[in-house]
Amino acid sequence: MLSKIFHRHPWRSILSVMCIVVMLSGCTISAAMPIATTTPVPTNTPVPTSTPVPTNTPAPVAGVCRAADFLPSQLTHGGTHNGAPDNEFQFPPLTYYYDFGPAAGTHFYDVCSSGDPTSILAFMRQAIAASPWKITSANDTTLAAEKPVSPPNGYCYTLNVTVGGFPGYLGEWTFALFAPATMCA
Repeated sequence: MLSKIFHRHPWRSILSVMCIVVMLSGCTISAAMPIATTTPVPTNTPVPTSTPVPTNTPAPVAGVCRAADFLPSQLTHGGTHNGAPDNEFQFPPLTYYYDFGPAAGTHFYDVCSSGDPTSILAFMRQAIAASPWKITSANDTTLAAEKPVSPPNGYCYTLNVTVGGFPGYLGEWTFALFAPATMCA
């Protein structure tokens, strides 16, 4: 009869032999044996929710600028426009500008953005540094940069950013682009 049990269930025979050896030796079993299961292990997949993730970043507030500096214009290229005056790098949020129109290789803009002179200049410093332009000088109120013409011939386009020139209007600043009339720095 034992041979039939051992033959049909070989794992029982191994377990039975182990129990007999333990009983005859006088030893006790002090550790539990691990048991293999086929229970699936949950993964760390995030569960999608309909609740937005909160952020500590406040929404930008419109810049404080003098309205008289941003009136409609009769000039073909001039006037007030929403967005950035140049598309080669980013401008601070909620930017709009007054375009004075091109004049002999120069293009001047009055710009209004969210923030104050320090934050506007910091934003522009990062945006220009991440573009094809190279910053050539900067201080607390101005920033200058250049970009070689394509194909390079030793001349560069230049630009100037000036903040803090409008007391009482912290979001107002000037931006100027210049044609390649000088050698690159």
